[in-house]
Amino acid sequence: MTFLSTTFAFGTFPFWVWLLGKNFVDFKKIRFPWWSMSLSLITLCIPAVTGLLLRRYRPVLAHRLARYLNPIAVGKNTKFNFY
Repeated sequence: MTFLSTTFAFGTFPFWVWLLGKNFVDFKKIRFPWWSMSLSLITLCIPAVTGLLLRRYRPVLAHRLARYLNPIAVGKNTKFNFY
């Protein structure tokens, strides 16, 4: 879901600004944050692809890493959800 929303943002964000800001925005002066959007997509894909490749080619290593990384991820998510 996060990957899809980040990917769709490349097309929907400029469309949304065009649709709602026709009367308010000068499109010759506006700059879209393409670099930030690309960077967030890349930083999202690198861990996901790494995990997929580990699961496919090194399942034993992936299982060992998951044993240690899952509690860390759960703890981090719980911390961010409470604050």
